[in-house]
Amino acid sequence: MLSYKNISLFDEKIISTFSVMVCFIPIIFFLGPAIPDIIISLSSIFYIYLIFKYKGFDNLKDKLFVIFLLFWIFALISTVNSDFKNYLGSTIVYIRFIFFLLFVKFVLSKNYFVQKNIFKIISISLIFASIDGLIQYHFGTDLIGRKLAEKGQFRLSGPFESDEHILGFYISSFGFIALGYILELKLQKILKNVIFILTFILFFLIIFLSGERMAFLLFLFGIFIFIIFNLDNLKLISISIISIIFISALTFNYNEKSFGRVISIFDILGLNINQDIDTKRFRDSHYGSHYLTAIEMFNEKKLLGHGVRSFRYECSDIKYNNIDSSLKNLRCATHPHNFYLQILSENGIIGFSLFIFFLFIIIQDIYQRFIKNNYIFQGVVISIILFLWPLKSSFDIYNNRHSAFLYFSIMLTYIIFEKLKKLDIKKDF
Repeated sequence: MLSYKNISLFDEKIISTFSVMVCFIPIIFFLGPAIPDIIISLSSIFYIYLIFKYKGFDNLKDKLFVIFLLFWIFALISTVNSDFKNYLGSTIVYIRFIFFLLFVKFVLSKNYFVQKNIFKIISISLIFASIDGLIQYHFGTDLIGRKLAEKGQFRLSGPFESDEHILGFYISSFGFIALGYILELKLQKILKNVIFILTFILFFLIIFLSGERMAFLLFLFGIFIFIIFNLDNLKLISISIISIIFISALTFNYNEKSFGRVISIFDILGLNINQDIDTKRFRDSHYGSHYLTAIEMFNEKKLLGHGVRSFRYECSDIKYNNIDSSLKNLRCATHPHNFYLQILSENGIIGFSLFIFFLFIIIQDIYQRFIKNNYIFQGVVISIILFLWPLKSSFDIYNNRHSAFLYFSIMLTYIIFEKLKKLDIKKDF
């Protein structure tokens, strides 16, 4: 068993270095996809080195690792068996993400820097990104000189690259962790509530102004989950809801174009308060054409799928011209914008089942250890739910940047488990 007892001082120093880098990943995300991926890759390689050097092979009996390993093996098999072997290399190195999770779980057994600082750094990075986005919106340039990008219409990028419209996604994905961290601060209740409300309004406003429709919808869903978790705190909930109404009205009057773009997501989904649900509207959208193509791809190769990242090539085949969508001529993209459908179409029912089992283990761990009265834990749980929610348009599961987001959020569950175990916080149901 790999433990700190038999690790050399030199290796401990390297572990500490990686621990600091892992903590700063939320800020390093601003620098582009390469550096976070390098940190994840190097920490994974170093963990493999530790296993072999100290004969810690028992650590690989972790059920999370075993299921992920099987998923990875079948992803390789489906890619080798496909007509699109371009991404065999990227499929091989995809295993780095599970070694990254195992490395973080190992680090938590002794190194307390991650537990102590990660949620503080997440909160600081989110607040900075939001303020930076607000400055960019008003002045056309953010604090580090990145200009407001125009792509048909103005879109906020904040501290991210100008062509990366993920600011709203970033805030909606991790925002509730920052809000939870604020509520756990040891401050006077009035001051803490004021900071919470101002931060909540800031996050909501930036997501709205970013024009990212799905991020806005997910943030609303996150608010709903937050309310369910805190039905006994009606004062805080009431202020939050009033803030939402106020910001929505203010944004509509100030920028009707952004308001119209965000609200249009309900029409794309076939939802209209004046009409019944119309699934045809969704099928006739870009998302609908992608989803239907992915389903047809799965129907063609149910067992192993078409191979990792094959959607971008296979979707143009004329055999998919008969999908029931008026936008079938626009059905192609780099991925089907739903990672469940992506895995189903590219890795088949076997790969899909193994990935679902992998997620089930994570969800089971969260359920068994869930602590309702800790706001940071609530924030982590909400973040996981928003990442894994199947009824949404989502990222390319094999994209380096988006995979880093996903596995970083999963990593946070194990950090909060260890942090609260040290604090000996009891469950409250």
